[in-house]
Amino acid sequence: MRNIIVYTLMFSAMLQLLMAVYAWGRRNEPAAKPFIAVCLIGCFWAFAYGVEMASNDIQVKILSVQIHWMIVAFGPLALLLLVFEHLEITHLLTRWRLAFLLTPPLLITALVWTYPLHELFLYNFTIDQFDALSILHKETGVLFMPIVLALQGISLITYYYLIRSLASTNHIKRQQSIAILLAQLILFLVNGLKNLDISPLQGFDFTPHTLVISSALYAFAIFRYRWLDIIPLARTTLVEVIPAGVIVLDEKNRIVDINPFARELLQVTESIIGEKTQNVFAQFNFTFHAETRQEKYKKEIKIGRNLEQPELFEANVMPLKDSAGQFKGHIIMLHDITERKRAEITIQDTNQRLYAQLNEIESLHAQLREQAIRDSLTGLFNRRYLDEMLEQEIQRAERYHHPLSLIMLDVNSFKKFNDTFGHKAGDLILKTLGELIQSGIRKGDIACRYGGDEFTLILPEIGLVAAQQCADRLRQDIYQMKIEFNGQTLRNITAAIGVAAFPEHGSTGSLMLQSADRAMYQTKQRGELGLDYAQA
Repeated sequence: MRNIIVYTLMFSAMLQLLMAVYAWGRRNEPAAKPFIAVCLIGCFWAFAYGVEMASNDIQVKILSVQIHWMIVAFGPLALLLLVFEHLEITHLLTRWRLAFLLTPPLLITALVWTYPLHELFLYNFTIDQFDALSILHKETGVLFMPIVLALQGISLITYYYLIRSLASTNHIKRQQSIAILLAQLILFLVNGLKNLDISPLQGFDFTPHTLVISSALYAFAIFRYRWLDIIPLARTTLVEVIPAGVIVLDEKNRIVDINPFARELLQVTESIIGEKTQNVFAQFNFTFHAETRQEKYKKEIKIGRNLEQPELFEANVMPLKDSAGQFKGHIIMLHDITERKRAEITIQDTNQRLYAQLNEIESLHAQLREQAIRDSLTGLFNRRYLDEMLEQEIQRAERYHHPLSLIMLDVNSFKKFNDTFGHKAGDLILKTLGELIQSGIRKGDIACRYGGDEFTLILPEIGLVAAQQCADRLRQDIYQMKIEFNGQTLRNITAAIGVAAFPEHGSTGSLMLQSADRAMYQTKQRGELGLDYAQA
């Protein structure tokens, strides 16, 4: 009988160790690390109890009891951590709560290793013989039952949250919780009977033997419901009520899971699980790119729940990997972007209209600006613009030490032309003269109608000598100008010209204009035949 008990305990320890090794390969998955701790606690518990049952030496038995109590004391807390990570409620374990839950196992550890000094937990060890089986009998102290009840209390907290999770709408999560609950409930009940001294063999603990059953239930959860695997990890994000279609694929592009929204969207049932993606998505003109298995990508597809107005969805394809970084499949998330696209089109149309209106306003503004600074008859700049630009050019010339000149021009005997030929003839002379001036200046020069029959030219970066030469050319061009009006040729038009330079003839715009105007009238006083100029 002793051999059967010992072999059973060693077999139970081996099963727990194998479960821990298997979980170690998935140690980065949710709940894997506390599960490893639970399995190792069960392994050492069964092994230590097996050593106790195999030995007849009382000191070996006492040492085994000390070891297994120290290890088992942390079992309820490890289980609680396992369940809280499984249910994703670890936020409930604050630092102070965790410290409080650590008190019973730490107290047990201290008491079992100091038992010769007190009789508070276990003491007075003796051996009871049942045929070939020797069982270590120990008496319990005043702290034994309170501490054991505290450990059972931790277990009850765990079972409470496990039972609450059974109401989850997530089928896989619910089945996993049932397996975990059954695995631990068996241990809880058997251990409770032992602590109450209800056992066929007084003093014998059957709890480590039941680890075989709990291991089978854990294996069922792992292999049947893919606990500690990539599928439940994806499933936890596959909330049943989210307004997005979610489809999980394996590495061979087969559908392994699909949420209700996606089923309704694609008008399919769960029977498509196991089918290839091309069989499902072909009707939606969506090709799944298997070659991009390591990359994320997006694609817009039309899904015609309403054939007249198909909805537009954005398919986000993301790779799934296990804890070792190995590719395991894909998640496809389908987001309805119909309204967003319609809004974008509306906004785009509105923006285009606004841009067109803005361009129209800017164009109108430019026209108004142009009209505000242009002379309507000659097309040259007006007096307002002259005053504004002359001051700017003086500042620029002063800052960069560039020369600046000003030419002022007045048509001789203009009133005589108006009186003889009429105002239309006079307007024609002014318009033609404006065209002549504009065509003969540089790009950076500024030609203005100063008022009446007077014109002004601003010549940036032109000194006095060069400005005089420019005035000579202008004098000759005006004199050679011929204008046809009502069958008559108007010719020999002359003008008086004055030239001023900055800063010799004025440091401000008004002073330069006065100098140029004075020089122009000096020329006019010398006669109207031909044309001459005078400097200020």
